[in-house]
Amino acid sequence: QVKVLNFMTYGEPAATIKPGSRLNLVLGPNGTGKSSFVCALCIGLGGSTKLLGRADNVKEYIKRGTDRGWVETTLSGGPRQPDIVIRCDMEKTAEGYTTSWRINRVSRTKKEVTELVRSINIQFENLCQFLPQDKVVEFARMNEYELLVATERAVGSTSLYETHQTLIAMRAEVKQKEVTAQAQKQRLDQLKLENQQLERDYKRFNQRWKLLHRVDVMKKKIAWMHVREKQLKAKQLKEELVKADKAVAQANEEAKGDETPARRRRDDADAAKRTANDLQNAIKRKEEEARLAADKLEKDGNAVTELRERLDGLAAASQKQKAEVKQLQDKLTKVEATVESLPPVPDHSAKIQVLQQEMNNIRDQLAHLEAEKGQLADAAHNARIEHGRLAGE
Repeated sequence: QVKVLNFMTYGEPAATIKPGSRLNLVLGPNGTGKSSFVCALCIGLGGSTKLLGRADNVKEYIKRGTDRGWVETTLSGGPRQPDIVIRCDMEKTAEGYTTSWRINRVSRTKKEVTELVRSINIQFENLCQFLPQDKVVEFARMNEYELLVATERAVGSTSLYETHQTLIAMRAEVKQKEVTAQAQKQRLDQLKLENQQLERDYKRFNQRWKLLHRVDVMKKKIAWMHVREKQLKAKQLKEELVKADKAVAQANEEAKGDETPARRRRDDADAAKRTANDLQNAIKRKEEEARLAADKLEKDGNAVTELRERLDGLAAASQKQKAEVKQLQDKLTKVEATVESLPPVPDHSAKIQVLQQEMNNIRDQLAHLEAEKGQLADAAHNARIEHGRLAGE
C-alpha cells in the first residue's frame, strides 16, 4: 500500500491507497490525484524525479502551503517473509529541500533504499514496467529492439535479459570471427599465389644456376684445351731444338777451314748460345707464369680467364721461340753452306778444340733448357689435374 501526506494534490490527513493482488485501475476526473499517485510510487521508492517528466526538484512535489510531507510505501517481502516499509520524509528549507529515508522504521540512506528496490526487480527507468503520463510519447518512439529489451527486463527474473545480452555478445563475437576467418582465408589465398610465384622463381633460378655452372665448366675445359695445345707446341719446339743441336754438332765436325771461317762459325755459335740463353730465360719466365697461374687456380677456381690469358701469352712466347729456332736453323744452314764452300785449310786442331768446347757448352745449355721445359710440362700437368679436381667439385 501507499500512504501520502502533503504530497502534490494529497493534503491532510494522510491518504492511503491499497492496490489489489491483480490488475488495478486508477480512475477519476482531472485533478483528483491519479498522476500524484504515480509520482508518489517513484519518489517514495527512491526513483529519480527526471523519470517523471515533471519538476526535477523534490520540493515542487510537496503540497503548496506546507513545508513538509512524506510518502510511505509498503512492499510484500514474499512468502513467509515480513513486509518491507519504506518511508521518505521531505522538507522544504531555505537552501532548497532535504529528504530522509527509513526502512522498517530504521534510518537508511537513499543508496541503500535504491539497492533494496533493485533487488526485488523494480525498474522505474524501464518504460515497460513504469510509464508515467508524461513519458508516453517517449515510449511510442521506442523501436522493436528497445521494446524487446525493456520487456525482457520487466518480466520475470533478470536471467532472460542477461541471457539475451550474452547471446548478442556471442553473436557479435561469431560475426567478428567470421570476418577474421574471411580475412585469413583471403590472406591464405594471397600467400598461396605468392608461394606459386616464388616456386616459379626458384625453378628459374635453379635452372639458371645449373646453366651458369655448366658454362663455367666449359670455360675451364676450353682453358685446359689451350694448355694441352701449348704442351704439344712445346713438344714440337723441343724436337726442333734437338734438330738444331744436331745441326750445330754437324757444323762443328765439318768446320775445317782457315781462321776466318772458324771465327765466323764461332760468332755464329755465340749467336746460337745467346739465342739458347734467350730461349732458356723465356722458358723460365713462362714456367714462373705457369706456376703463378696454377697457384691462382688453386686459390680461386674463377681465375680461369686470367689463366687463359697467361696461356695465350705462353702460346705467343712459344711462337716466338719457334721463330727464333727457325732463325737459328737458318743460321746453321748458312754456316754449313759457308763451310762447304771453303777451300781446304791447314790443320787448326787447337782452334777446332776450342770451338768444340764452346759447342759443348752450347749443348749443355740446350740440355739445361730441355730440363726446364720438362719442369714447365710437369707444372702444366699438375695444373690440369687441379682443374679436373675443381671441375669435379
